[in-house]
Amino acid sequence: KKARHFFYFGGGPSVGYKYINKGETEFDFDAIEAESSFIYGAYASFEMDFFVSDAFSLTIPINGYYHFNSDLNDSTLLPGAGPRHYFK
Repeated sequence: KKARHFFYFGGGPSVGYKYINKGETEFDFDAIEAESSFIYGAYASFEMDFFVSDAFSLTIPINGYYHFNSDLNDSTLLPGAGPRHYFK
Protein backbone atom coordinates (compact mmCIF):
# COMPACT_ATOMS: atom_id res chain seq x y z
CA LYS A 1 0.00 0.00 0.00
CA LYS A 2 1.25 3.50 -0.86
CA ALA A 3 1.99 6.05 1.82
CA ARG A 4 -0.94 8.47 2.16
CA HIS A 5 1.04 11.33 3.65
CA PHE A 6 4.32 13.11 3.01
CA PHE A 7 6.44 15.37 5.23
CA TYR A 8 9.17 17.68 3.95
CA PHE A 9 11.76 19.62 5.93
CA GLY A 10 14.14 21.98 4.20
CA GLY A 11 15.93 25.27 4.29
CA GLY A 12 18.63 27.36 2.75
CA PRO A 13 19.84 30.87 1.98
CA SER A 14 17.49 33.74 1.22
CA VAL A 15 18.76 36.65 -0.86
CA GLY A 16 16.74 39.45 -2.42
CA TYR A 17 16.03 43.12 -2.85
CA LYS A 18 13.38 44.92 -0.82
CA TYR A 19 11.74 47.86 -2.56
CA ILE A 20 10.10 50.07 0.07
CA ASN A 21 7.60 52.89 -0.41
CA LYS A 22 8.54 53.54 -4.06
CA GLY A 23 12.04 54.53 -2.95
CA GLU A 24 10.85 57.28 -0.57
CA THR A 25 12.23 57.27 2.98
CA GLU A 26 9.55 59.61 4.37
CA PHE A 27 6.29 58.01 5.55
CA ASP A 28 2.88 59.62 6.16
CA PHE A 29 2.71 57.97 9.57
CA ASP A 30 5.14 57.62 12.45
CA ALA A 31 7.28 54.71 11.28
CA ILE A 32 10.82 53.50 11.32
CA GLU A 33 13.01 54.97 8.59
CA ALA A 34 13.76 52.26 6.07
CA GLU A 35 15.43 52.34 2.69
CA SER A 36 15.27 49.98 -0.26
CA SER A 37 18.27 47.64 -0.22
CA PHE A 38 19.55 44.12 -0.75
CA ILE A 39 18.73 41.67 2.05
CA TYR A 40 20.16 38.30 2.98
CA GLY A 41 19.34 35.61 5.47
CA ALA A 42 17.99 32.09 5.74
CA TYR A 43 14.72 30.25 5.43
CA ALA A 44 13.25 27.05 6.82
CA SER A 45 10.37 25.11 5.34
CA PHE A 46 8.06 22.41 6.65
CA GLU A 47 5.34 20.91 4.47
CA MET A 48 2.71 18.28 5.14
CA ASP A 49 0.92 16.60 2.21
CA PHE A 50 -2.08 14.36 2.89
CA PHE A 51 -3.29 12.38 -0.12
CA VAL A 52 -7.06 12.21 -0.63
CA SER A 53 -6.73 10.23 -3.89
CA ASP A 54 -4.04 9.49 -6.48
CA ALA A 55 -4.62 12.90 -8.08
CA PHE A 56 -5.48 15.16 -5.11
CA SER A 57 -3.96 16.02 -1.77
CA LEU A 58 -4.30 18.59 0.99
CA THR A 59 -1.05 20.46 1.53
CA ILE A 60 -0.08 22.53 4.57
CA PRO A 61 3.15 24.50 4.04
CA ILE A 62 4.86 26.59 6.72
CA ASN A 63 7.81 28.76 5.64
CA GLY A 64 9.90 30.96 7.89
CA TYR A 65 12.37 33.64 6.78
CA TYR A 66 14.97 35.53 8.79
CA HIS A 67 16.86 38.44 7.20
CA PHE A 68 19.90 39.58 9.16
CA ASN A 69 20.13 43.09 7.71
CA SER A 70 16.48 44.10 7.27
CA ASP A 71 15.32 47.43 8.74
CA LEU A 72 11.72 46.20 8.80
CA ASN A 73 10.52 42.70 9.59
CA ASP A 74 13.64 40.66 10.16
CA SER A 75 11.56 37.49 10.51
CA THR A 76 8.45 36.36 8.66
CA LEU A 77 6.30 33.25 9.11
CA LEU A 78 4.09 32.23 6.17
CA PRO A 79 1.62 29.41 6.95
CA GLY A 80 -0.87 28.16 4.39
CA ALA A 81 -3.19 25.35 3.38
CA GLY A 82 -4.89 24.24 0.21
CA PRO A 83 -5.68 21.51 -2.27
CA ARG A 84 -3.07 20.22 -4.72
CA HIS A 85 -3.76 18.44 -7.99
CA TYR A 86 -1.23 16.10 -9.58
CA PHE A 87 -1.31 15.92 -13.39
CA LYS A 88 -0.51 12.49 -14.79
